[in-house]
Amino acid sequence: MLIDTWAASNRSCPPQIMVHLVDGVLPENYFANNLQALSVDMAVFRDLLRDRLPELSKHLDALQKEANEDPRGLLKIFLLSSSQINS
Repeated sequence: MLIDTWAASNRSCPPQIMVHLVDGVLPENYFANNLQALSVDMAVFRDLLRDRLPELSKHLDALQKEANEDPRGLLKIFLLSSSQINS
């Protein structure tokens, strides 16, 4: 996949990967109309994850619950994933 190739050469820059996805991969009006397209994609992704990778789905659900309980949780998750990419 193209994004895999791009990400492999830019592992030290997770924010740049996100910018690339938003600016270069997603359709122009992806975030328009109350994030309808994003919501649909998230629901489909969640269902696929539950069906194909149930253990990962449970782990991500636990992280989501933790993030909801602690407002700084999302920042912690991002920092943890960034440090794992860099190592």
